[in-house]
Amino acid sequence: MKKGKRRKLKVIIILLPIIFAVPGYFLLFNRTDNPSSKIREARNALSEAKKVNAGKYVGHLYAEALGFYDSAMILWKKENEKLPPFRNFDSVILFAETSREKAAEAYKLAVAGNAHLKKTMEKDISLLEHGIILFENSYSVFPPDQETTKNLESGKLLLAESKILFRKSEYHACGEKLLSAKSRIEKARLLMEKKVIQYFSKLPEWKSLADKTIRTSSGNGSVAIIVDKYARTCTVYKSGKTVKVFPIEMGKNWMNHKKMKGDHATPEGAYKITSKKDGNKTKYYKALLIDYPNENDKQRFKKDKKKGLIPQNADIGSLIEIHGGGGRGEDWTSGCVALTNDNMDELFKLVSVGTPVTIVGALEEFRPEN
Repeated sequence: MKKGKRRKLKVIIILLPIIFAVPGYFLLFNRTDNPSSKIREARNALSEAKKVNAGKYVGHLYAEALGFYDSAMILWKKENEKLPPFRNFDSVILFAETSREKAAEAYKLAVAGNAHLKKTMEKDISLLEHGIILFENSYSVFPPDQETTKNLESGKLLLAESKILFRKSEYHACGEKLLSAKSRIEKARLLMEKKVIQYFSKLPEWKSLADKTIRTSSGNGSVAIIVDKYARTCTVYKSGKTVKVFPIEMGKNWMNHKKMKGDHATPEGAYKITSKKDGNKTKYYKALLIDYPNENDKQRFKKDKKKGLIPQNADIGSLIEIHGGGGRGEDWTSGCVALTNDNMDELFKLVSVGTPVTIVGALEEFRPEN
């Protein structure tokens, strides 16, 4: 064999392994099992699940999906640190696919949970709104104290905030606001309920006082007046029979029995008319002065001072009247009973000095709306 041919043969023999190795090299380093697409699919699935609050509805499932994704990322990093011929992405792909599957299931369940929670929140908002209306309608006649008003207004504000969250589809946050709102409204209701129960505890005493007044009117054919603070009425009796019923307005603190001057409370008890005023004798068109304070009022006043229930320098007050100037739609007097001027004209003609005036807190039990 010629020398030139032998040289060519040697070159071919040397190049053959290289020629066959190159395709294998590229096949080895460009494997089709690259996990990047699987990682991306898992990441997208997790992102979609997060948008529908899967972490709150199905926290365990969403946490598992996150766990598998994190494991895939850790393994991917470790494999990439190896030399290409020694990389194996099978576990990375398995973890990524498992993450995607669990995230997709979490998304599905969260969407269903969102729909259910939306329906629940919608119902709860409606019930609370209805409850507030019932509360205000039931207790609107009673003057609220500062603490009751504070809790009621706070509950309304929290309800308004929950409705904003509902419109934003933030149902879990909405639910938390609603719980706070319910708590405040319930506290306001309990405070008012306690106040009303205490007020009506004197109902038997009031009924007895009114019954005595009506019996006396029936027995001697006289005229008598019964003022019912809760019913907001001034009723005129003649011979024990109802002659006329007038609507009234009172002091803004009418639920309390008058204890002293300036407390804006309307007194309770058996009184009588001591003077009929009209013209320039009164600033309220016409007026019927009653004998507050009577002896019972004076004794109670002394006891309250002794017990420290009222200031030592307090004045018992006086000049309690049934007078005109009413019809304002609110309680505004200093403790007097106000009628419209037209009604005052009628009442003025029906009574005289000495006519009994019985003022009671109520004559019927309180029945809140259901």
